[in-house]
Amino acid sequence: KQWYQRRVAITAGIQEKAECCGIDGPGFWTNAKFAPQVPASCCKNPAADEELCDKDQAYQFGCLNSTEMLVKDALSIIIIVIVVIVLFQLICMAMAWCSRGDYESVDA
Repeated sequence: KQWYQRRVAITAGIQEKAECCGIDGPGFWTNAKFAPQVPASCCKNPAADEELCDKDQAYQFGCLNSTEMLVKDALSIIIIVIVVIVLFQLICMAMAWCSRGDYESVDA
């Protein structure tokens, strides 16, 4: 029972953050025990104590596409950060190579 509650919480969290409903839209919940309604996490403006809402108030996009877009956006940001770090390191290496002559002529 505890694993089920965790799964429900994870699903609700994804639907709220990604602003989506079910895998492919509100129709995903058609065979659920609470049909024709959908979980409140699918809805745009659910009341705080509401567990279910009507399909016409739900997000119409499925979570599969929404989460794919979220992952792509996150990967794009990660790639940009990595490129910036690599460029910074290359600039530092070039500056060190250019300034090496200043240190070779110093006698101790």
